[in-house]
Amino acid sequence: MGHEHLVTTSDIKGKIYMHPKLSHSGFNLRIPLKSLEVDQPAERRRAAISQAFQRQCAGRDAAAHARPTRV
Repeated sequence: MGHEHLVTTSDIKGKIYMHPKLSHSGFNLRIPLKSLEVDQPAERRRAAISQAFQRQCAGRDAAAHARPTRV
């Protein structure tokens, strides 16, 4: 079985190219490898809070869209 890692950086640079014909638009990103940090405790805690919030929201969305069943 696999397991998760959280990779973060604060050093992302990039450009977005917009063109009237969308298929000619694009972007590029530059992320220096030396800036990557793996499994930093504070980021893991923040990600866990975010995931819990997303699960909570997903549960509410599912309940809101559930169809009542007749018994």
